[in-house]
Amino acid sequence: CIYFFKQKTAYEIKECDWSSDVCSSDLEYGVIEVCNQLEPSAREMSMFNFQFRDNILVDETDNHDESIWNPVFHTFGEHPVARVLTEGVSEVYGYMSSPVTVGAGGAGFAIISGDDDTYGEGSAEFPPGSFPPVAVAESIGSGWFVAINDINFLNSYPGNLRFLHNCIEFLANAGNNVILVPGDVATIQAAIDSAFNGDTVLVAAGTYHENIDFSGKAIYVTSVAGAVETIIHGD
Repeated sequence: CIYFFKQKTAYEIKECDWSSDVCSSDLEYGVIEVCNQLEPSAREMSMFNFQFRDNILVDETDNHDESIWNPVFHTFGEHPVARVLTEGVSEVYGYMSSPVTVGAGGAGFAIISGDDDTYGEGSAEFPPGSFPPVAVAESIGSGWFVAINDINFLNSYPGNLRFLHNCIEFLANAGNNVILVPGDVATIQAAIDSAFNGDTVLVAAGTYHENIDFSGKAIYVTSVAGAVETIIHGD
């Protein structure tokens, strides 16, 4: 499991308890890896509303290196942020992947999941057709949390590298609020006008006839579908 925190160094996170000060506003970015030797209760990240499972995901048709324990993931979430994180990604290679689930009542969502015949080995909870998530995300407090239950996502396959690049870029730029265009407001400029420093504007595919002025705001504006499908025509 890999956690990207908006504040606090990896060393500080590993040495402290999981109290509310972990995400205080005056600390630095950090990354921590939690190995699978932890007791199950230690992987129940209730403060983030996620649970990391031990079941190994098996895929008998979509895999690599001729191993059913090496799934190839190509089922991506429909949430606008999930689409940003998987933009330019056709597939992600896993190895001994495990599911990560979102608690009831939370706002979390799947980024990457197994397909219709992926299942958890020896698990009735993740049968074929359950599309078990292996990467999830949620907006928490003043930032975003991305959880990946496969350390082997950090390998050199092109899709893996692009996915991790997208995650790090988004986490480094995302702020308190995500404003959807045209879901929340009709135009890109209206989203910029309503945004505060640190906010994120996600723009759906389409052609926008408008002029853009950031007004000096430190905000992150990006397209859900990529630049090819999102065009701005100014005067």
